Amino acid sequence: MKKKIILGLIWSMSFTHGKAEEIDVEAKGDNHRVHTKEDEIIIYQDGKCDTDGEASKKQDSKSKKKENRKKKSADIESTDAYLNNIRKVEIYSQLLPVLIKPSQAIALLPKLKDIQKKVDLEKQKEDAALKSFSQEVKQAVELSEKSNQVPEKSLIDRLKKQFLTFRENQHKLAMMNAEEMFALLKNTLEPWQIKVITHVVSYPNLKGEKISDDEKLRTFVKDIILDPLSFDYFKDLASKERL
Repeated sequence: MKKKIILGLIWSMSFTHGKAEEIDVEAKGDNHRVHTKEDEIIIYQDGKCDTDGEASKKQDSKSKKKENRKKKSADIESTDAYLNNIRKVEIYSQLLPVLIKPSQAIALLPKLKDIQKKVDLEKQKEDAALKSFSQEVKQAVELSEKSNQVPEKSLIDRLKKQFLTFRENQHKLAMMNAEEMFALLKNTLEPWQIKVITHVVSYPNLKGEKISDDEKLRTFVKDIILDPLSFDYFKDLASKERL
């Protein structure tokens, strides 16, 4: 919407010195765009103003920063997707030779969902614990950057202790989940499938030590079956039985 108004001495820039001048005012949201004979001025809601050229430069700068943030985010997502695909190559190379049937996937899926919920709950607990440090960590970083002040040892010690607790809890949960899935897998798979796992699937070099078939199966469960990237495979496989 445009309307004609008469302005006296308001700003010196782009206006006739001290003289009234007829101009156009175009309202755009909470801002106003003022058209004079010589220039165009944007009057913002907070009373500040810019010439159209200055406003364009600011807008261009904001747009570039926004584009850079999007590009950085896209690059991270692209890298994550690439790394996930590399991991999937490893998973499928060990999972597909077992020839798991859709009916077997259906039998395994409820336990996989239950385990996934437990892992998600543990992650939520970790996030809540880390948030309790957020203010202290923020202040420590600010003091380090502005005043070259070394962070307090007590804070570092408490953070180390917290992350050690995370690792211990994650290990306990992983072992418990692996044991539950191990028992279910032994009762679900056929003997020849278990033999494929223990004889065909590759395992890391364990310093030449001989490990039992059960230990091989446990390793397969922990490293392959319970990998979050395997979940969709079992979900898709189970859906084929219901078609």
